[in-house]
Amino acid sequence: MELHRSGFLRAIWIGSAVACFLWMGSPLTAQDKLEATISVDISGNPGGGFLYEYLISNSVESTLSINTFVMDVGLDADLQNITGPAGWYGEYDPAEHNWEMAWLSLSSGSEIPIGGQGLFSFTSPLAAEPIDCYLANLAPDGNERAGILGTIRGPSIPIPEPASGLLFVLILALIAPGWRMIR
Repeated sequence: MELHRSGFLRAIWIGSAVACFLWMGSPLTAQDKLEATISVDISGNPGGGFLYEYLISNSVESTLSINTFVMDVGLDADLQNITGPAGWYGEYDPAEHNWEMAWLSLSSGSEIPIGGQGLFSFTSPLAAEPIDCYLANLAPDGNERAGILGTIRGPSIPIPEPASGLLFVLILALIAPGWRMIR
C-alpha cells in the first residue's frame, strides 16, 4: 500500500513543518523530501492470531533516510514477537503510549537508506483494519526533517456504525412522549 497525503493530512504535515521551522529552529530545506511505500502482508499465525509484516521501501526520489516508523494499533492488540531491522528499537507499551507501536533506528548506520528497504513484523490476535501510520527522518534533537502520514492495515477493532433503523427507532422513542403531550 502506498502512503499518500490527502488534503487534510497534507495541511497537517505542512503546518507541522512550519511550526518546526518557526518554533523549534530546525528549518526544512527545499531539498528535504521523503517518499516511501509500505507493502503489508498479513497471514495466519501458527500460534493463533495473525502475523503482520511491513516492508518499507524508501524511494530513490527521497533525499533522506527513514529512521522512524510509528503506527496506531487497537486497544487489545497484544503485540508479540516484535521484530525490526538490525539496529532498530521497537517500543510497545499500550498503557503508556496510547496503543502505539514505534520503531526507532538506533544509529544513522541502521536507517533505511535512499533506495533501501526494511522489514518490520509482529503477531497479534486482532484482525486487520485501517490504522494510521507515520514514517519520518528525525534529527538527533528529535525535530522532524521530513515525514509522511498515511493509512495501512494493522491490528485494530472495528468501530461498528449504528444501524440506521435502530437509530430511527431510538429517535422515535425519545420524541413520542412529547408528541403525545402536544396533541
